[in-house]
Amino acid sequence: MSKLSLLKALKESVSEDNPPTLTDNEVFIVDYLNTEIDPSLLYRVETGFENYNPNEMDKIINIFRDILTYLSLRNLLNDYRLIQYIICAIENQGKEITTNTPIKRLKTFDFIIWGTEKQIVYNKYYIDGLPVYNDDDISDLTNKITDRFWDWNPDSHDSDYGDSDFIGFDDPETSLSREGYLII
Repeated sequence: MSKLSLLKALKESVSEDNPPTLTDNEVFIVDYLNTEIDPSLLYRVETGFENYNPNEMDKIINIFRDILTYLSLRNLLNDYRLIQYIICAIENQGKEITTNTPIKRLKTFDFIIWGTEKQIVYNKYYIDGLPVYNDDDISDLTNKITDRFWDWNPDSHDSDYGDSDFIGFDDPETSLSREGYLII
């Protein structure tokens, strides 16, 4: 199985849902990135995107916090599609940013995978009220119960979960998100 690539999320075709140039608000954002944000931080986020490093990509929250608050779009702070504006800013450094500035739009997809684990569970079982005549009968009855334990219908009152052993992943699935392209 080949590795999934976030870069495959770039769509080169143009449609009404995917305008090829910046909107007025996006011009403002890209210009802000080029004039107010340290370029080395922009490059770190871009490298994080290219290397699929979520720790570097999460820096978009700090980069966009002020600008998205100003635009009343704080709900987008955790949206990785904001990286498209960083990439656009890097590609257009030193150029005038206008509504004619091209942008490669990012869309999102969902990734689902089942993880398989082996879990150790410690259960304490009880069989209450067993009758015996004397202490010697306890040992004999204990052996009989142990030999056919489940026939006695024991109750489990306490459980304790030990560490699990990770076995692997199965059945990876991807699907395009309903969110589509991020256009501000």
